[in-house]
Amino acid sequence: MLKKNLWKAACVALLAAGSYALPGYSQNAAPPQGPPPQGPAQGPPAPAFPDFNVVTKGMQPSPGLITLYQPAANDPQRDSAKLLGQIPRGLLNQDLLLVSTISRGENAGFNWSEYLIRFEMQDKRVMITIPDTDYVHTPNTTAGELVNRTHTAGFLAAMPVVTFSPQGDPVVDLGQVMLGSLGELPPPYSPQTMGFGGIAGQRRDLSHFTKVKSFPENIVVDVDLAFMKRDGSGENLGISYAIRRLPDARAYQPRLADERVGYFPTVHQDWGAKHSERETLVRYINRWDLKKKDPSLELSPPRSRSCSSSRRPFPFNGASTWPRGSWNGTRLSRRSASPTRSLQSSRPTTTSSATSIRKTPVTTSFAG
Repeated sequence: MLKKNLWKAACVALLAAGSYALPGYSQNAAPPQGPPPQGPAQGPPAPAFPDFNVVTKGMQPSPGLITLYQPAANDPQRDSAKLLGQIPRGLLNQDLLLVSTISRGENAGFNWSEYLIRFEMQDKRVMITIPDTDYVHTPNTTAGELVNRTHTAGFLAAMPVVTFSPQGDPVVDLGQVMLGSLGELPPPYSPQTMGFGGIAGQRRDLSHFTKVKSFPENIVVDVDLAFMKRDGSGENLGISYAIRRLPDARAYQPRLADERVGYFPTVHQDWGAKHSERETLVRYINRWDLKKKDPSLELSPPRSRSCSSSRRPFPFNGASTWPRGSWNGTRLSRRSASPTRSLQSSRPTTTSSATSIRKTPVTTSFAG
């Protein structure tokens, strides 16, 4: 009992000593007086993007499908590798055609690649996405949900947004992607084949734009890509990029193809096809979208010329020098020296091997 009382007395003494030794932490200590310390004055939040007029100051605009901005030609400090593009908000998520052509080099004049693309906003970037056109995406169906989950869209590049126009259009840095590899490059300049052709790598600091044009329905951007070789020398490759707005597919009637006939088709796979169908593949004929200029005539010129994607337009003014008759499957109309394809009401529309990448195939041309 004595030991227990001594233990209680020792604990009380220790607590009392602690309260006297640490008065600041005692229960009776008064809270600190005065206002809390003030930091530096907080001003308005900084804007998320720099001002549009500041970003485009001293740059020459080229209005069109996409308004392009380049440094003025008379600017002594002009940076030929700088290119901005103002993408209208109404153009976002719309189907566009991207075609690349070899403009200078060993295979100059050849169309190299083509993509169906869309501009899509993602955070502070504009993505160049590639929709999946190999499979039919039917909304509000079980098969369509599985297709959307399994076959996702790809992308070619991500362009950082540098500012927004007063109309709210995103302005992106096109130079960052077009002076690199926007899509596939021909060998030996592609990363997969550089080692076989003696190419050591690309010199982005020596690459530059040689032609920039914008039109109401398309833009044309020509670049010179510089590459270093393994022996220490270098060489240039010219690539011409063209982006075009696609025609309204609702005004075009597609025609189903028969695999037993030698057409050039565009093929899609429809997992939502009925069980009574013979197969899930849907084939469409690649053909010209030809309409009679005068439907009452048995033999009528077309409403518009048949054009394909090419870097330079066909010299129609010199078409009269071609011999009369057929030229590459095209008849020369007697009323005009321009090559036109005749339409007869008693015959089906002539098919063609024009390239198509949409479910409803269409053909198109570029200004430039």
